Amino acid sequence: ETGKLRKAELQAKDEMTQVFALFSNVFGAGPSTIQKWYAQGFRTLEDLATKAQLNEQQRIGVKYYYDLQQRIPRERVEQITSVIKEQLLSLGPDFTMEVCGM
Repeated sequence: ETGKLRKAELQAKDEMTQVFALFSNVFGAGPSTIQKWYAQGFRTLEDLATKAQLNEQQRIGVKYYYDLQQRIPRERVEQITSVIKEQLLSLGPDFTMEVCGM
């Protein structure tokens, strides 16, 4: 009747769901790691940075969390692509590349 799922709306307000959403954007963190962090009582990025045992990827993911959430303007992507493609083609004609992303 409302066009919304009540259960989904309740889950969106649930602490575990919010923490999972936050931690799922940490580079190098998968579902099992996120569940482990939650079980250990970590709820914020600061908790991860100061209390969690992180691997190198996760440490980078926490340190640059907000930077990694920013979108790169398409014009900048095209500039970077041009440089990489030039270098790739200098290695030989058999290489190809595809730019991917959100």
